Amino acid sequence: MPTATKRTLDSIIDDLKGVWSNYDSVWDSMQDSDWTRKFGKDWTFEDQPYHLNYLTRMAARNISEGENLPAPEQELAATPKGIDEYNARKFAERPDGQTVVETRNQLNASREGLLTAVAAITDADLDSKAWLPIGYGWATKRDILMFCLVHDVGEYAELRLRRGGDTPAPPEAAIHSRLEFMMEFMSMLAKSENAGFQPFKLVWNFEGPGGGAWTLSVADGKCGLEAGRASDPDVVMTTTFASFEKMTRKMSNPMWMMLTRQIKMKGFLKMRKMSKIFAEPGPDDVLIKDGRGPLAVG
Repeated sequence: MPTATKRTLDSIIDDLKGVWSNYDSVWDSMQDSDWTRKFGKDWTFEDQPYHLNYLTRMAARNISEGENLPAPEQELAATPKGIDEYNARKFAERPDGQTVVETRNQLNASREGLLTAVAAITDADLDSKAWLPIGYGWATKRDILMFCLVHDVGEYAELRLRRGGDTPAPPEAAIHSRLEFMMEFMSMLAKSENAGFQPFKLVWNFEGPGGGAWTLSVADGKCGLEAGRASDPDVVMTTTFASFEKMTRKMSNPMWMMLTRQIKMKGFLKMRKMSKIFAEPGPDDVLIKDGRGPLAVG
C-alpha cells in the first residue's frame, strides 16, 4: 500500500470504526426517497452501502485467508477499466429487489467479519502476505486494512459533499492517511518523461484538520515524494481535503475551483507542464507501479 506512515493495528481499526460511525449517522438521517436520488453519474445513494459491503467482505476474507486464499479468488483489477469491470461484476451479484435495510444489514455483518478477522492478528502479523484485488495482487494485511481506511474516507467525503448539511467530519488521522495515500498514488502515476530535461516540483498544501504538505519532485525520469513543502517549488496548490475530493471525483471543474479560490495556485505559467506530468491515467494504464502491485505479482 503506498503510504509512508506505518500505523498500528489499533489506530487503523479505531479510525475505521470512526468512519463507519460517520456513515451510519448520515444514512440514519435519510428518508426512503433519498436513497433513489442520483449519486454521481451512474449510481444512486443506495449503491454506496452495497459497494462498501462487498469490499469490506473481501477484506475480511482475504485477511483471514492470507496467503492461503484459493487461486480462483485471486482476481486482479489493475487498471481503471479493470476496476470498473470488477465493480460491475460485484453489482451484478446483488439480488433484484434488495432493499437498503438488507444491504445495510449485510454491511454491518461484513464490518463485524472484518473486526473478527483482525482480532486474530497482531501488529507483527500486519506485514504478512494477503491478496488485494484492487491494483495490487499480493500485498500485506496492513495494505488491505489501509485500503479499507483510505477508500472509505474518500467515499465518505463524497457522501458529505452530495448530502450537504451538517454532517460529521471523519477522524483527522484518517483524513491525513487518505491524503498521504493520494499523494503517493500521484507520484506513481506521474508521466515523468513529460518533464523534459528540467526538474519539476509540485507542492500540494492541504489546510484544515488532517492536512499537511507534500512535495512531488520529478527529475531523471522519476517522481519522488516527500512530506513537507519544498523551498523552491514550480507550482503550489493549496486547498482543503473536501475541495481536493471534489476535484478528484470530478464534482467540480478545477479551473472553476481556482477562479472561486477553492483551490489557490502559485505558478500558473507552469500549469500546462504540470498537467502533462500529472495527467489522468487512461483506461488501460496500470495504476500501481514501481515494483508495487501487478509488477510484483507472482
